[in-house]
Amino acid sequence: MRIVSWNVQNGVDAYGEDKASQQHQYIAQQKAEVIALQEVDDVYIASIERALPDYQWHFAPSLSYSHNGQWTEFGNAIGALKGTSIQWRAHSLLPSPTQAEQHMPRSVGELVVAYQEKAVRVLTCHLEYFCEQHRRAQVQQIEAIVAVAKTLQQYPSKATEGLYMPRALPIDTIVCGDFNIADSTEQYQQLFASKRHWRDLAANKPQPTCGIFDIKQWKHGADRRDYFFTNNYALGAKVETDAQTTLSDHQPIVLHIENL
Repeated sequence: MRIVSWNVQNGVDAYGEDKASQQHQYIAQQKAEVIALQEVDDVYIASIERALPDYQWHFAPSLSYSHNGQWTEFGNAIGALKGTSIQWRAHSLLPSPTQAEQHMPRSVGELVVAYQEKAVRVLTCHLEYFCEQHRRAQVQQIEAIVAVAKTLQQYPSKATEGLYMPRALPIDTIVCGDFNIADSTEQYQQLFASKRHWRDLAANKPQPTCGIFDIKQWKHGADRRDYFFTNNYALGAKVETDAQTTLSDHQPIVLHIENL
């Protein structure tokens, strides 16, 4: 099984040029079962739905607002091969008190897909850039979202049909996206490296995922802030980073799952 995660900067490449159609072509070439995207708006979603008709796209807007009389949405999305999606949930991450001068709403998209007679649970997110307190609170909320599966297995709805019937929601979870937390920071050590349920699937072969080509936005240089995490220590998987493409300021990362 292949899962792609990529902050596509809403179709803009590392040099500020519109490359949405080239991004769509690149994504199609990956032949992934699941595609998780960050920084996309409703226009981008409409275009990728046309470009990749074999996928069903699920949108989790962080922002939905009117701008100059036009309705705009912006956030995260997950696409899965048609016929494989079991259930989708979009979560708004709540803000925390902060003195930061800039911050914006964030969201998490949660998709359960069928693969080889198993249910696979994938979450994608794009955490706050400017505010460390918000990132910390957002990670805690993601932990709570993941933990809900165990609660629902312990206390399931007893309905066998209709809206109250429970649907597959595995405890084992893959969380991916742009966390805006470099792996060289103390925050990474505190929130992820020190916790067993945040298993970094590229920890044994880390590569920069951001700032390789776009040196205007990322003046500090390249770092790794895009991840695949899991709470499943039995999962056999490896992560590959495409460090060559310039189609976004972030590099696409691909999770190859060898056994579930």
